[in-house]
Amino acid sequence: HLEKQPIPYVKEPKTIAEARDNNERALSILRSKSNIPAVYLYNVEKIVAGSHDMIWGLIYHMTKSYPK
Repeated sequence: HLEKQPIPYVKEPKTIAEARDNNERALSILRSKSNIPAVYLYNVEKIVAGSHDMIWGLIYHMTKSYPK
């Protein structure tokens, strides 16, 4: 399970770099604590670009890895 730990992030990113950094921070936590396929955890650029398949695939695997 993921621990509830505060993650510093930019609440309203105004640049692509800020959005990329926010995504990288979140994915780094998932990388260390999950069995989500690597293809979803190491494609920050595709996530930031809005890749439908990448985002929905990540959400799908998160729901399977971390059920309520």
